[in-house]
Amino acid sequence: RLNWQFLETGRFSMYVGAGGMLEKCVSAKFGSKSVDEPKVAGAVGAQYRLGNYVGLYFEPEVSHYFTETTLRTSRTDSSLSLTLRLGVRLSF
Repeated sequence: RLNWQFLETGRFSMYVGAGGMLEKCVSAKFGSKSVDEPKVAGAVGAQYRLGNYVGLYFEPEVSHYFTETTLRTSRTDSSLSLTLRLGVRLSF
């Protein structure tokens, strides 16, 4: 994933990011077929620095899985997902 910081004002910053991922099923109880599931994701985030190395961040992300299996899984039922990350970030 690549991030681009487009705003920095004092301790506050905002960024956008995009990336991809490939997952491979190594074991499944519903058969011997392995499944590759490429994922594309995009995120927008904001961070408030508390100090030189610590910040609080908020990052919603939208992901889409491209699955080619005929088996019913949570990703075939809904290939689009929304993730909301809140946390403490350590930057060195």
